[in-house]
Amino acid sequence: MDGRKIMRDSEFKVAKLNSDQFLKLKELESRLGVSLIALEKKYALAQLSENNLELVKSFEDETGLTLVAYKKEE
Repeated sequence: MDGRKIMRDSEFKVAKLNSDQFLKLKELESRLGVSLIALEKKYALAQLSENNLELVKSFEDETGLTLVAYKKEE
């Protein structure tokens, strides 16, 4: 390995929603016309510059992956 950390599956978990949260999520999905995945909020999402966001989008386009940028508290 080259010293980089590998993200473990345990760092992001699908949220366990109560019935009120589930209904609100379904309503939002209906309004948006998309399916959403709710994750437990363990880390804050990173604010990316336009340039960095374009780099992420290019990577996603090239690899077919979806990335989530977050700030891991040290």
